[in-house]
Amino acid sequence: PEMTIIMGLILLFHFFAIFDIPHVMDTAVRGIQDMANGGPVAQALRPFLKPLALNLRSFTYLLMQLLSTVLVVPMVQSCAQAVDCVWDEDLHWVDVLRRNYTVEQLHLGAVPTVQCYSGPHLKLVILMWVAVPAYLLLLLPYAVCSGDAQYINSKALWDMKIWKSTNAWRLASKRKATDMHLGFLHPYPSQAFDTLAFELLSKVALPVVTTWTTSKPLLQMSMVSTIGFFLWFFSVLKAPYVERKWCVLVQDLKCLIFMAMCCGVLTVVLNNPKSSLTMEILVGCFVWVLFGLILKWFFDEKVRVERPNVTVYAHDDFDLAGPVTAAGDDVEAPLLQKREVLAQTGSEE
Repeated sequence: PEMTIIMGLILLFHFFAIFDIPHVMDTAVRGIQDMANGGPVAQALRPFLKPLALNLRSFTYLLMQLLSTVLVVPMVQSCAQAVDCVWDEDLHWVDVLRRNYTVEQLHLGAVPTVQCYSGPHLKLVILMWVAVPAYLLLLLPYAVCSGDAQYINSKALWDMKIWKSTNAWRLASKRKATDMHLGFLHPYPSQAFDTLAFELLSKVALPVVTTWTTSKPLLQMSMVSTIGFFLWFFSVLKAPYVERKWCVLVQDLKCLIFMAMCCGVLTVVLNNPKSSLTMEILVGCFVWVLFGLILKWFFDEKVRVERPNVTVYAHDDFDLAGPVTAAGDDVEAPLLQKREVLAQTGSEE
């Protein structure tokens, strides 16, 4: 039942994304609102259709946001468990192809009574091989916009040339990052796509690694630590937040998480339940990171004094009738003019 629900949600995400259902609902709501200018029948039906359409639109946007953010990890983990089979040492892959094996020789790790690659499980695996990769591909443009389907339409969905600066996914992610100023939580606009895309990759990789390597703890912790290292290194390479103090805090916390993962590797290597060495090293790492964070916050001039600039978009004194051809203008909002405003004073540059 669990995998039936998950595969149903994945296929529903495919349908909503490919046919641009969120924007179809927007069009439907606008059409129902315009029924106020229609005939007597349209005006009579409008009070009943309008709340129904609004609720369906809200449900559509909420479902797309959940399926591209908080539900990604549990869904990927369940999919990984669904193909995590336990092989008998004497079983050869040729016997698997010939379907010449028993449930004791090849069964599902999470449910030992289920025989792998046979009957319903074989159908599930075939469906997953098609649906899950497509889901992960369609998931990326929504994930880099924090699940907000307003920024991804049917045309932008198929612009997959993410290595280009004019890619629709990159521009949509930047627009979402600059939609509202969030203070110290405001993301770095030019790094928003890379940051969220790498976080999505980590969300997918971690549950898969931890599920498929349970029988090999050293390999498991080594791969988890590698993912943790790249998470920390990428946050240092591409600052996730504009506010320097908050950015330093996030980077140091990811560094501490990576150190904790390394302590997990050491625990597996020592294989001594009575040893307290790993815990002592972990406490030392925590103290070192905390001490370094305090030094940066209160003694590093760049972190303590530096305040970011805020980009304000306005068209008060702008000629809306004339075309915009100046370099650097936002191609998705060509009629808007950019003005730099100092965050600490609010005055124009």
